[in-house]
Parts: sequence; C-alpha cells; structure tokens
Amino acid sequence: MDSLINKITLYDLTAMTLPGSILSLIIISLVPNEFKQIYKAIDNSFIIGILFFLISYCIGWILSQLSKCLFYMEKNYKKKYSLSFIPVIILLISMIIMTCFMQSDNSYCIKLFVSTIIIILYFICIILFPNKQKDKEKIQNNFLIKEGYKALKEYYGDDNFDQSLTEENLVKHLAPLAHGLIQTDQKYIRIHNYSSSKSFSKNLAGACLFLGIYFLYNFLLSNGIRFDIIYFLAYLLSIIAVIILQFRYKFFENKMNVLNMTYFIDFVKSRKQ
Repeated sequence: MDSLINKITLYDLTAMTLPGSILSLIIISLVPNEFKQIYKAIDNSFIIGILFFLISYCIGWILSQLSKCLFYMEKNYKKKYSLSFIPVIILLISMIIMTCFMQSDNSYCIKLFVSTIIIILYFICIILFPNKQKDKEKIQNNFLIKEGYKALKEYYGDDNFDQSLTEENLVKHLAPLAHGLIQTDQKYIRIHNYSSSKSFSKNLAGACLFLGIYFLYNFLLSNGIRFDIIYFLAYLLSIIAVIILQFRYKFFENKMNVLNMTYFIDFVKSRKQ
C-alpha cells in the first residue's frame, strides 16, 4: 500500500489529470445532451466524479505521450528538411474535415475513402517510426550489453550458461530473467514504475482501438454534418492514441530492459563485496 501511495505524486495529479480534464470538458461541451443522458442513467454524482477523474487521467496520459512523440518527430524532421511538419499535419486534418461538409450521393464513399487513408497512414507510422529508435538504442546500449553478458556468465557460471546466446540478443531475451533476480531488493524499486507504465500503455492502447472501431462505425453511418465532424475527430484521435501508446509501450519495454541489465550488473557486483 505504501509503494502505491508513493507512486501517486503531484506530477500525476496535475501534469496528467489537469490537461485531461480540460479536454474532457471540451468534449462534454460538444455533446452536452448525450452527456446529460449518461449522467441521468448513472444517477450518482460520486461515480460520475470518479469516472471523470479516471477518464481525464487516461486522456492526460495520452496527451503527455503524444507531446513527447511530436517533439521527437519535429526535431528529427527539422534536422532533415529544415521545416516544421506540424502545419502540414494541421492542413491535412483540416482538408479531411472539410470532406465531412460535402453532402452528395457519394458522401458514404468519401467517408470510407477518408477512413481508409487514415488506416494506411497508421500502418506507415508503425513501420517507419520505430526504425530510428532502434538505431539509437544500439549506440546507447553497446557497453551495457557487453557488461551484462559478463555479469550473467559470472552469476550462472560457464557450465550453466547457454553458450548459444550472443551479446546482441542478450538484453532482449535475458533482461526479464535478470528482472526476476532483482525483485527482492527494494534498492531497485524504480523499475516497477516502468513496468506499470508499460502495462498501462498496452491496456490503454487496446481500449483506444475498440473506441476507434466504435467511432468509425458511427462516423460511417451518421447523417448530420455536426456528428460527422465529432465522430471523425473522435475516430482520428483514437487511432492517434493507439499509435502513440504503441510507441510508448516499446519505449518503456526497452527502458525496462536497460534498467534490468543495469541493476543486474550492480546486483552481481554487490554480491562480490
């Protein structure tokens, strides 16, 4: 219980929940009648307050991860092309929203086309973005891999150590094993924060994926211009959230592997003393 309380910091309450609550209030202002129906159906102010806090925290978490990825992508884009890519994205989204105003016999086809384009962009982002991260990780972890390999061989001994394992795949395959060995020492408690963040990112990405499917269904079947835009934006944000949370899941996973091996090296050295 004490460790759980320690994790709930002022940063969590302000940096995550406050921006999330602002966006939540904006969403409620767009669909006030629908929110009133939900409020009447639950008919419990305490539960509504808890749900609002939890949803605001989840939205704030996504916004935090989104800003980190945007800054990273913007930095690399400017370095390569000496231009900002954010205005281009805003222009593209604005053009897509304008298609929602097109009222014609083929409006359903237009919606389907827009949805397909977004899905294609989703897979392009998944394919292209992580490659830059992998190159960076190889440079940062080169020394750590060699030291971790020596520490594991020293801990298990040459007779019990799998000689087929190379230095290159050490961190990926043996970091979870090292994680189990250092669990009993409170000195390495920081790694639990990354483990919780990794699980939270994975679970939240799954929830956003189902939300995206739900909003896409309503976007394709809606008739009014107002709900066309609302459902489209909700669908777009859900897909963006899935992409961002996938990136952050991989980040936390890699960070955990690095910390596992770093702490394990320290763990082995401490046993010598």
